[in-house]
Amino acid sequence: MREPVLESERLRLRPIRESDVADFHAQWAHPSVRRYLFDDTAPSLAQVRELVATSDASFAAQGFGLWSLVPHGESDPIGCCGLRPTAAEPELLYVLARDAFGAGLGLEAARAVLGYAFGALGLLRVCASVDDPNAASVRILERLGMRLDRQEELAGRPTRFYGVSRGEFSAASSGRGA
Repeated sequence: MREPVLESERLRLRPIRESDVADFHAQWAHPSVRRYLFDDTAPSLAQVRELVATSDASFAAQGFGLWSLVPHGESDPIGCCGLRPTAAEPELLYVLARDAFGAGLGLEAARAVLGYAFGALGLLRVCASVDDPNAASVRILERLGMRLDRQEELAGRPTRFYGVSRGEFSAASSGRGA
């Protein structure tokens, strides 16, 4: 299966690759970025390489994985967004470099990924989880039409678990305005 490239208004989303490892390693080590990733510890290069390999395998087996977020006209990724398989349903993930915070790019990328998931892949539902104090991510999930399923402790942290069906995403997307 050919790995899909997605487009949004400001971003080109291409599957992550080995050449992204150094960029992601540096981005994810930043204290503001890793605060809600990897239990607030900087990932090793080996961990980042493993994420790329896992994403490659997921694209080959299921048609989805993680995409690098590359602004139009640029070549370096400013983050990633995608889906990872779980026992129940695919889980939406996204992370931006510190310099890309606050510009709406996480929401834009997540919309593109969910559009692909519910359109081309025909998925019925996607889930997501977020550390309770991560208000920016909570807002993104809610703007995507995700509904809170439950709250519980995960790895000692209060965590919110969300989900969205194809119909709920379509309704939220049609009412989003500009």
